[in-house]
Amino acid sequence: MEVSAAAPVLRDQSAPTADQLKFFERNQERMVGRLSEMIIPTDEHSPGASTAQVSLFIDEGLADGKEEDQAAWTAGLIAVETEARSRFSAPFLDCSEGQQDEILAEMALNGKTPRLIYSASSAF
Repeated sequence: MEVSAAAPVLRDQSAPTADQLKFFERNQERMVGRLSEMIIPTDEHSPGASTAQVSLFIDEGLADGKEEDQAAWTAGLIAVETEARSRFSAPFLDCSEGQQDEILAEMALNGKTPRLIYSASSAF
């Protein structure tokens, strides 16, 4: 993929340090990064959420955001983690890609149906 001179410059691709995060804890930011990349993966047409550092953008937005949005994201991440531990006896980030896909698919299916995982799907 050739980059033109007009292409935007992306931030440093290294993982953010604790002092760079404004809202999320490091593990939460990693989970948001993984979920974002699952939804917006890198492909032959464009960079994905990881390259665009969507998780840092969300972190920054939530830091200055409404308390109810912060609470929804926090509850959503807790729900995803709880679901991973319940289904697979492992933290979400330690689950296989297939297991993570199952959780994301459940979130998508339950976007309009109140259930345990619903709080996660409403946050995203």
